[in-house]
Amino acid sequence: MNIKRIIREELSTLSDSFYLLVSDDEKFIYGTARLGGKSFQPIENFDAEAILRSRFRTEGAALDQLSWAEYYKGGGGTPGEIADNMLKHNPKVVPVDFILRKRDESFPIIESNEVDWIKNVDPMSGGEYFNDSKEICFGDNQRHCDVRINNEYITFYFSEDDFRELWEENDAWSFDDEWWVIRPIIQNGVPYDGEGDWHEFDSDEFNYSYYHFEEGQLNRLNEILKTVGSDENVGNFEDSMNSLINEFKHPKLQSIYDDLIGDYLNELGYIIQENRWKSVSNAWGDVTNRAGVNVRIDNMGDIVIQVPLKVAYEKYYNTSEVTNLTDLMNVIIWKLGNNNWYEWFNDEWDTSGGGEKIDNVIYSFLDKAEDYLESEDFERWEKVLSDFEKLGIKTVGSYRWYNYNQFQRENPNQDTIWVIRLIDNYTKADLNLHKKQTNSYYSQQSSLKTHDNVPIEDISKYIKPL
Repeated sequence: MNIKRIIREELSTLSDSFYLLVSDDEKFIYGTARLGGKSFQPIENFDAEAILRSRFRTEGAALDQLSWAEYYKGGGGTPGEIADNMLKHNPKVVPVDFILRKRDESFPIIESNEVDWIKNVDPMSGGEYFNDSKEICFGDNQRHCDVRINNEYITFYFSEDDFRELWEENDAWSFDDEWWVIRPIIQNGVPYDGEGDWHEFDSDEFNYSYYHFEEGQLNRLNEILKTVGSDENVGNFEDSMNSLINEFKHPKLQSIYDDLIGDYLNELGYIIQENRWKSVSNAWGDVTNRAGVNVRIDNMGDIVIQVPLKVAYEKYYNTSEVTNLTDLMNVIIWKLGNNNWYEWFNDEWDTSGGGEKIDNVIYSFLDKAEDYLESEDFERWEKVLSDFEKLGIKTVGSYRWYNYNQFQRENPNQDTIWVIRLIDNYTKADLNLHKKQTNSYYSQQSSLKTHDNVPIEDISKYIKPL
């Protein structure tokens, strides 16, 4: 015989409690004090008078104190119906469902392994009062509750280590990866925006920034390219915007564009990360809502899962997956974990809501670039670049960028090379002559000849045509 329902009612006039148990075949067991104690007697045929006489002198005394007896006397019905009425109408009655205990003929209730995860303590050890509300506490000698059940909720408490073990038993994904995403959402609630979290993008991400430029911005950018003498159109760099830096020719303009790259990636890191947190936290909210549970982390760091009794009865109880507390726990953790939260988070690339911030970065670049084109520095560098072309001085190529702070001129007949490093905001340069070598790094200590702090207009006085 399996127990279908356990009802525990505190008696204010007695030093113990009265329990009414309903089995799955609508038979009663009853008793006082600890469940499983000798005071429990199986009753093959429900006999209200026998139950009442076993504890009370008169029927009236029992009716004053035992709500289930009142429902039996007043309305009749099967034990299961009486128990259901009690749960609906009497706030003093505490239901304990999902604890199915097998009995044999020699002893009404025996130990079971069905809830061994609760520290191997008999979950029928009884209840305690907490904060003036009646709850049944299952745990380590009742000093700590692993499960609490009252008139409204079944509440599970897990240490992080225990939760990790159960998560990985019920989920194919790594707990540590998943928990990194889920923990702050549980702590902060839904929706969660990451509270200023930021993702560091590498420079390759800027290659696709073309699609964030508006038509007017692209037109202004093309005018800048035309002014510096580039034959290219920005539309030719739809998926390679990093390479556009080469077309600006002027080191100052290249520096301004490099700042655009950094500022763009910085803002994008905030925008993407915020939308990732919002997306995943909303999805977490949907999952917990569908599961019908609330999940939080308490002040002790325990993970707390709260299941409303109504949800437990209507959604889970007596399904093919749930016949006891352990099943309920496992099914809920599976619902929470079987979503690959880590991959969901990192696959999110939504930039919605960040258009104004990206626009501000682009407009700032365009304004600074156009201001430079109207400055004396632009006119000065137009002449310098013309001299560089005549002298065979070129920018330094690298695997990704041109180094806009450095130029070079090889002297093939002498097997030497001039290295020109720009300083003082591109107004002066240090000139160093080196013996030609296979790698591109030249230290100042290896210089054959040096000229420091040379105004850029005077470089042609030191480096002669080939």
